[in-house]
Amino acid sequence: MVITKTVKESINALTGIRIVAACYVLFYHVGIFLIEPFFPAVYYYYKFVFSAGWMGVDLFFILSGFIISYNYHEIFQQPRLHQYGDFLIKRLARIYPVHLFCLIIVFVFIVYRFSDGSWIDNDIVGSRIHELNDVSLIALFKNIFLIHAWIPPLQMTWNFVSWSVSCEWLAYIFFPLIVVLLSPFKQRRSLWVVLATIYFITLVIVFALVSEGLLLTYSALIRIFSEFSMGVVLYKIYALAPLGSGEKARWRRNMIVGLCVMGMLLSWYPLSYTWVILIFLWIIYAIARGHVEIKILSSAAFVLGGKISYSLYMVHGMMFVLYILLFDPAHYVDDSSLFKVLYIASYLLITALVTLFSYYYVEEPSRKLIVRRWVQ
Repeated sequence: MVITKTVKESINALTGIRIVAACYVLFYHVGIFLIEPFFPAVYYYYKFVFSAGWMGVDLFFILSGFIISYNYHEIFQQPRLHQYGDFLIKRLARIYPVHLFCLIIVFVFIVYRFSDGSWIDNDIVGSRIHELNDVSLIALFKNIFLIHAWIPPLQMTWNFVSWSVSCEWLAYIFFPLIVVLLSPFKQRRSLWVVLATIYFITLVIVFALVSEGLLLTYSALIRIFSEFSMGVVLYKIYALAPLGSGEKARWRRNMIVGLCVMGMLLSWYPLSYTWVILIFLWIIYAIARGHVEIKILSSAAFVLGGKISYSLYMVHGMMFVLYILLFDPAHYVDDSSLFKVLYIASYLLITALVTLFSYYYVEEPSRKLIVRRWVQ
C-alpha cells in the first residue's frame, strides 16, 4: 500500500509568526552592526529588547519541528524509501536556491573587493567583516553542500547566517529517525515528560557551554536537535489533544503575562534562554490549538511576511556583508546623525527589495521547478 501525504490546512498565524522571528534576528544584527557604532547612547536602550534577537533562530528551530511534523509526521509512521527521498527533495527545494543565490553574490563581492587574492587570508577578511572567520575554498565547498555547520566548532562562513540553514538541513535528514524514536510515546502525559526532559538536558548543556565561553561555537547542533525535537514532540501533544480544550480567556490572559515577562527579561542573557524557550513552546501550542487568537498574525500582510521570511533571513546577512565591503560603517561614525539614519534606512530598504526579488524570482520559481521535475 502506498501512503500518500494528507494535505492539511495551513495554520496562518504560525506562518505569520515567522516574519516576527526573522525581523527579530534582523534587528539584532542592525543593532550590532549599525546602531551600536552610529548611536551608542541609543544602543544602550535598544539592546534591552534586541540583544536577545539571536533567539529568533531558536523560534525558527522549534517552529520548524512543529510544522514539519504537522505536514509529514503521519507519512513516516510507515516510511517508504521513495517517500523519504521526496521529502528531502522538497525540503532542499525550499532552502537551497536562496542559499546558493546569496552564497554566489557574497563570493563574487568578496573576490571583487579583495581582487589581489588576499581574500584567501581569513585574518584579512575577518578584520574587515568581524562576523566572518572562514572564507576559505574548503568553507565554500562545505557551503555548496550545506554541511558547513555540521562539525563543531562553528565557523562563520561566507553568508554567515546560513549556519542555521545547514543545521536545519541536518535535522531534515534525521527527521524520520526522530519520529521513529518518539513512536513508543503515545500518551500526552509521557510526551510532556519527554518534552521536559529534552528541555532540561538542553539547559544543562547550554549553561555548561556558557560557563566555558563556548556557547556560540559549540551550541549550534545542540540547539537544532533539541529545539527541532521539542517541536516534533509538541506536535504529537497537539495532535492528541481533545478539540476545543482550554478556556480562551484564561489562555489569553496568561499569554499576555508571559509575553510581558519575556519582554522585561529578554536582556538577562544567558538566563533569558531559560524562559524564552518555554514561552516559544507555549505560543506555538496555544496558537495551533486555537486557545489564543492573534489576528494580526493571520492577516494577509503577516502571512505574506511569513512566506518571505526565509528570503529575508538569508538576504539580510548577505546585505550586511556587502554593505561592510562597500560602505564600511566604521568610515561614517563621525558623520551627521541624519546621514547615519539614512544609511540605516537605505540598508533596510534595499534589503527589503532584494528579499522580494529573492522570494518571487529565486525561491518560489526554483522550488516549484525542482518539485515538478524531481518529486514522484
